Amino acid sequence: MSSSDIPLSKYEAAKVVGVRSEMLARGAAPLVPLTDDLKMRGCYHPALIAERELATGAIPFNIIRHSVTGRTVRLQLHREDETSSSGTPPSPSC
Repeated sequence: MSSSDIPLSKYEAAKVVGVRSEMLARGAAPLVPLTDDLKMRGCYHPALIAERELATGAIPFNIIRHSVTGRTVRLQLHREDETSSSGTPPSPSC
């Protein structure tokens, strides 16, 4: 079983989306094309962008799981076959 076959827990997914949302809110470039469905109240919403990035495998994060038995599993979120396309950053005034 490869690391890409192991799903993220809801806690890991929430942490990844939260961290990536913070990065986007501070001015990081989005790793997915920005579309109108990523807007909330007329502005691009960092959490919606981060969720899309996670769903498409564009986030270059690694998750390391340590078990009680001493086993360590490293999950790579970034899919190598995906090409990153950066759009315009979200509007900071929103």
